[in-house]
Amino acid sequence: SAELDVTLSPASLDSTPRPPTSGKAMPAVTIPKLKAVVLPKVLALLQSSLLQGVALRSLLALFAELVSQNVAELSFDALTTQLLSVGKAGTMSKHTLAALSQLVAACCAHVPAPAKRDTMVTHFTGQLSDGAAQQRTLALLCLGEIGRQTDLSAHKNLVAAVMTGF
Repeated sequence: SAELDVTLSPASLDSTPRPPTSGKAMPAVTIPKLKAVVLPKVLALLQSSLLQGVALRSLLALFAELVSQNVAELSFDALTTQLLSVGKAGTMSKHTLAALSQLVAACCAHVPAPAKRDTMVTHFTGQLSDGAAQQRTLALLCLGEIGRQTDLSAHKNLVAAVMTGF
C-alpha cells in the first residue's frame, strides 16, 4: 500500500549499508528511483486528506533525511521547489496547506546550510504582504511550522510582517 511505501522509504534510507568513509551517504542507485517513483507519489499523496498520522510522520522523516543527505538531485533547493510548486497549483484544502507547510518546515529544520533556511524565511515574510490569499496563508503556515522547529528571533522584521497581515 502507499502508506507502507511511505513508511518504509525513510527506513530504507537509514538502514542502507554504507562504506565506513562516507558517513550517511545515500547510494547513487537509490536517487533516481526516489526521484522518479517515490517523489511523484508523495506529491500526489500530499493533496489527499488521508495524509495524517503515521503517513504524515513518515513523509516528514523522509524529507528530513533527504535534505540532510544533501544530494544534488534531491537537495533542499530541489525538494522545496517541488513542494512550493504544489502550493501554486490551484486551490488547496486547509489540510493540504497544513501538510505542505509541515514538509517545508521539515526541510528547513534539516538543511545543512542554515543560510538557506533564512532565505526561505525571508521569502515567506515577503509573501505575507504581496501574494494571493492562498499564498499568504501558506507563507504564514510555513513560518509558523519553521518557527516551531527553529529559532526565528534573528529575523527582526518577521513579527511586523506577520502583524501587517491582520
